Amino acid sequence: MIEPRRETPLDLGTGSQKTKLGSSPVTEITGLGFLNLRVKPNDVARFEALAEAAGLATALAAPLAVNTFASAVDQSLFWLGPDERLLVLPHASLVKVESALTHSTAVPSAVTDVASGYTIIGLAAQFADEIVRSSCPYDVAKLTGNRCAQTLLGKAQVLLWKLDASRYRILVRRSYAGYCYQRLTDAARQWAS
Repeated sequence: MIEPRRETPLDLGTGSQKTKLGSSPVTEITGLGFLNLRVKPNDVARFEALAEAAGLATALAAPLAVNTFASAVDQSLFWLGPDERLLVLPHASLVKVESALTHSTAVPSAVTDVASGYTIIGLAAQFADEIVRSSCPYDVAKLTGNRCAQTLLGKAQVLLWKLDASRYRILVRRSYAGYCYQRLTDAARQWAS
């Protein structure tokens, strides 16, 4: 019997390129699930009920300010709009959390599994700021603390955040994953030489 396997966007689009690159500073962050959440904005009680229903970390219970995110252990919650959040969590817990949120009567909300539509690309390089700036019009100097930005990378819309001075994460739609991966890889090669 054939065992099903989970393929990521870059397995399909650039799998052969990934193996040729070897120790590239650009990688795909795998094993994650994504839930799009719609909740009435700035309602602290609803956010707390949401976190409790899903068994989420307490740090994710509070409403977020514009263009920020909160992280705790292996979960992150991103502000996408006044009533929209993106929850990033381990894929293994996706079904359990989605079910808990969907069946929670305490939180009138919409919960949508969007895991098959996105991936996260990681960038870790000495010249990470310059690599991102080569393709992105957003002023990356503003990405401090828990700030994130919905911006463009080349011609692809992305969600961008900075982990530290030399590491970024870029959430991108599945159909643009290969394009963004190649664009970042090309820029990284230029800065490495």
